[in-house]
Amino acid sequence: MDRSPRGLLLGLAFFACTLTHPSSFAASNCTTGGVSFFGTEVYAAPQTPNGLGEYLYNIAGLQCSGGVVIKWTETSAWYTPDQMLDTLKSSNPNLKRAFSNTCKTHAVLLHDNFTGSVDGVAASSYAVAKQTHFDVFAGPVFYPRPAELLCPETAGLGAPDLPGTCPVQSAEPALASPGAPSLSKADPVNVSNGNSYQVEMDYPGQPGSQMNFARYYNSRTANWTHTYSAKLKIAPTKVMLINTDGRESLFTRSGSVVTASPKELGVLEQTASGWRYDNTYNEHLHFNTSGQLTRIDRANGSYETLTYGTNNIVITDSLARTMTLTFNTAKRLTGLTAGSLSVAYTYSTAGRVTTVTRTQGGQSKSRTYHYEDTREGGWLTGITDERNIRYVTWAYDAQGRVIRNELNGVQNKYLFAYNGNGSTTVTNPLNKQATYTFQAVAGAQRITSLAGAASANCPSSNSTFTYNTRGLIATRTDNKGYVTTYTYDARGLENSRTEASGTPQARTITTEWHTTFYKPVTITEPERVLHFEYDTQGNVLSQTITAL
Repeated sequence: MDRSPRGLLLGLAFFACTLTHPSSFAASNCTTGGVSFFGTEVYAAPQTPNGLGEYLYNIAGLQCSGGVVIKWTETSAWYTPDQMLDTLKSSNPNLKRAFSNTCKTHAVLLHDNFTGSVDGVAASSYAVAKQTHFDVFAGPVFYPRPAELLCPETAGLGAPDLPGTCPVQSAEPALASPGAPSLSKADPVNVSNGNSYQVEMDYPGQPGSQMNFARYYNSRTANWTHTYSAKLKIAPTKVMLINTDGRESLFTRSGSVVTASPKELGVLEQTASGWRYDNTYNEHLHFNTSGQLTRIDRANGSYETLTYGTNNIVITDSLARTMTLTFNTAKRLTGLTAGSLSVAYTYSTAGRVTTVTRTQGGQSKSRTYHYEDTREGGWLTGITDERNIRYVTWAYDAQGRVIRNELNGVQNKYLFAYNGNGSTTVTNPLNKQATYTFQAVAGAQRITSLAGAASANCPSSNSTFTYNTRGLIATRTDNKGYVTTYTYDARGLENSRTEASGTPQARTITTEWHTTFYKPVTITEPERVLHFEYDTQGNVLSQTITAL
């Protein structure tokens, strides 16, 4: 089969010289505007990939006719998820606006001249610019929607924790045991996939409350999420949790039993009013039956509730203080108010946050966000702070991986090289190089070796790591050959750690954990025992130390 852009063009109705008869299958509602042949839909049903990691995608040219979406022609082709979007967008310069699910199993591309709507999504709300928007459509607009609208759970494409495909993997994976080496370098960058990750605090909150507002940028989607953007995607046998920082965790459900994916430490359960997720910070996130976040119970006993309006969300904390988020018709955040503070957000024509202005006490200060890379990734390339000083810069390769990160000038520069064998070499500001080798375990990349070359400032260093089936570190071997071993309980919490294992100097620390809270009850070391008592909120009431 011809998988080239030319071959793809020949399969699409509005580019072909001959047209087939329209299908009788009617799908989503639509309105016309500009052109009736409005775009293309690509969809891969759950399946097993071929030996190249490719999936068979159905590709349909779409028209709005009689208020419903119909197809005029259809073809199919084998692609990897990334190839699918890249090839489709390169097939015609008039298909700049792309809408994809996170896993890239489904995408809709709209013609530049289309001004109507599809399945309630107004084309005019999205600027005609080369950009991919994620999770806008609820599902296929022409192809029948299966019972499961989540990404198919098969090896590769459907694995919800596969870096670079599905879902977003931020600078650190959701599950990282204390002894595991950090994937984060520089500001920070995930060395396994070149993903940059930025946290911006717009409202730090007030004493006595944990109500705050932070934004999280992830270069894998070039999108921002925020403190209160957590949500659930609910299907008959699966539930996907989208965390506030954009990471996703898949749970399977059978009746009332909900089971987490191997790398997920939190617990999700169905309640009378919807769902509750308990994270490892001893917080409880409550969601309604539609998957909207409605309440957060904090570990210290405080809480926030969320009330949804037409174009706003009002967050109220346990001290009756409020924070209001306002949105425009495209559902983009435009403002935040909390007490005397107001924050305004402005966007480029491509829908990217360009300035954030904080006003309080009659004084305004702004931060500027730069997107200077003209390629369609929409990647954040720099930030200018409130003093009008550009303090950070990122540069990317053609695959959207960070290759350079500068902090406060070129003297504090990190370089990233992605090697042909899948390893990554990082050069730090002191010109010290370290090469990281990875292995996919439990759906995420884990560092298996770290080789640090000697330099004028640092000696050489080498470490190796192994992991259990959940992706938790099992052994760590340092530069001198000493091995540390780890074991865990059913919740993935460290039961024991033996340092210098197998030697006369071996030292073991064991931990017993609270049955409800993710907090230790007893820590036994070779020379002493630490014991903790907690109240009903998980606050420490007492700590005792007994010598051995």
